[in-house]
Amino acid sequence: MALTDPGGAPRALIDEKAVQASVVTGWAEVLTKMQQSHWQPYAKRWLHTACAADNHRDRLLALLVDAAGRDGGILAALYSTARAAEPAAPGGRARGTAITERLLQKISTAQGLYPSAASTPPAPPRGTTR
Repeated sequence: MALTDPGGAPRALIDEKAVQASVVTGWAEVLTKMQQSHWQPYAKRWLHTACAADNHRDRLLALLVDAAGRDGGILAALYSTARAAEPAAPGGRARGTAITERLLQKISTAQGLYPSAASTPPAPPRGTTR
């Protein structure tokens, strides 16, 4: 939790641009060079931290997605890791599911499926149905 806990400082380390860049670089190396079975426990822990870090939840998820880049295989692996982490999430399965849904929104945005400002899929044009 040291990244998200400001302690006595005016803000948490995760709020520093240089720290964010370092985190993305580190995760990118791990995600691209290691087997999923090696990084998955650490990603689960990261996702569980996001569950508990109300003020930094989106940033923690965004850093993981940024680290994956546009690599569909890695993004899919992150999504499956989030699903696997749901039952043991701090705050219960419902909170874990909410984190997974938010991660999926960020993944979809990274892949150009939704505009970055949208929190939900765009509504269909008038006169059409889904």
